[in-house]
Parts: sequence; C-alpha cells; structure tokens
Amino acid sequence: MGSIDKEIQEQIKGKIKAEIQAEIQDQIKGKVEAEVEKQVQEQIKGKINEKIEAEIDAQIRGQARDKINKKIQEQIIGKD
Repeated sequence: MGSIDKEIQEQIKGKIKAEIQAEIQDQIKGKVEAEVEKQVQEQIKGKINEKIEAEIDAQIRGQARDKINKKIQEQIIGKD
C-alpha cells in the first residue's frame, strides 16, 4: 500500500511540475511577444518619422526653390 501512495505522490508531483513549467513558458512567451511587439512598434515609428522628415525637407527645398526662382524672375524682369 505504501508503494501505491508513493507512486500517486510521484504522479501528482510530476503533474504539478509540468503545470509550473507550462505556466513559466507561457509567461516567458508573453514577455517575448510583448518585447517583439514593442520593437516592431519602435521600428514603425522610426520609419514614419523618417518619412515625415523627408516630406518636410522636400517641402522646404521646394519652397526655397520657388523663392529663388521668383527672385531670379524679378531680377530678369527688373533688368529689362
């Protein structure tokens, strides 16, 4: 009878150990997924910021070009 009790205890111990390991794996998986999601969001944010900066730079260059062209036209018209 004692060996049966011991075997039952070992089975219970094994099941508890398996449940604990599964819980730890779930927690690790959750943390890894959260970290990956954070990294992806940071990369997306960086790419969006780069695109915004590039668009702003292009608009500034366009405005500067327009002003330069206007000044050149004014000088050409003024010299005639």
